[in-house]
Amino acid sequence: MGYIEEAKAFDELLEFNDLSTPAVALWYALLNRFNRSGWQKDITVSISTLQAKTKLSPAGVKRARNQLKQAGVIDFTSRKGNLSTIYHFVPLAATREPQTEPHAEPQADLQPKPQADLQGDPHGERNNKTRLDKTRLDNGKENVQKKITRSKPFVKPTREEVKAYCIERGNDIDPDKFYDYYESNGWMVGKSKMKDWKAAVRTWERNSKQWNLFSAPAKKSNAVDLTKKMLEKYGGVKDADDY
Repeated sequence: MGYIEEAKAFDELLEFNDLSTPAVALWYALLNRFNRSGWQKDITVSISTLQAKTKLSPAGVKRARNQLKQAGVIDFTSRKGNLSTIYHFVPLAATREPQTEPHAEPQADLQPKPQADLQGDPHGERNNKTRLDKTRLDNGKENVQKKITRSKPFVKPTREEVKAYCIERGNDIDPDKFYDYYESNGWMVGKSKMKDWKAAVRTWERNSKQWNLFSAPAKKSNAVDLTKKMLEKYGGVKDADDY
């Protein structure tokens, strides 16, 4: 994890999320604080500190952090009284683990044990134990079958399938932009492998309506320009060895 990597990942995110200029400024202010803390997952920062870093009003800071939380790039917990808010860092350039095929967990003690000599066992305790072993075996097979049934591997769509689905729903999503974005990141959603690409299309629909993704080029341009300025100011022109 590093400052430059996170800043570059945030810059790429702005291509698909129309964050406001105050929200971009607040994200960079928080990124600097996390960097100074040694990349702790949780830090406390006061409203007054963020005001000084972003030149926003208290209400502006709150609106911007709510927007960042809704976009999934930070999380925070407000506290009562004069206690500072706790901010949680969400890595954007985290290394993703390769997907593995679903497999059934081994079941212990599932094989029935051979029936022992029942002589001298008048209470039938050994018979009861054998029946319990068989019951565990049956339940174990049923659980394994349920896991295999539920864990269907994800199959990525073709570009044509994405276009057909967008036409079917009559949305404003650019299917090529959707396909290229997820093709470039390995069809990941955050740090998890995508499970349903149609659900991802519907999420883009909701986000486009909420943030005016495809009807606010001016706001996006301002946010991207600010990102580039931040990269230049905080290390975009330095060597990677400096970090």
